[in-house]
Amino acid sequence: MKKLVLVVPVLALALGGTTACATKKFVRGQVGEVNDKVESVSKSLEETQERTKANEAKIAEVDQRAQAAAQAADTKATSAGQRADGAKTAAEAANTKAESV
Repeated sequence: MKKLVLVVPVLALALGGTTACATKKFVRGQVGEVNDKVESVSKSLEETQERTKANEAKIAEVDQRAQAAAQAADTKATSAGQRADGAKTAAEAANTKAESV
């Protein structure tokens, strides 16, 4: 019985239970597919990085224009406020003269 227990696994290995080895052609094919995918992803990444850089430059330009417009609006608002104060002072002076007459 002990001999049978030893003979069965040895016989199974001898008849085809061995591990399979990959051929060089198979490995090259698989590696080639992976390399193609990696190259495709690399190209896509480079294109995305270029678009990102271009968008960053556009965003910076728009931001500068927005800041310049905000400063111009602030200057105009300050000027308008000063004119309004001057008009108020003139109106008060006119009102005082009208009351005294």
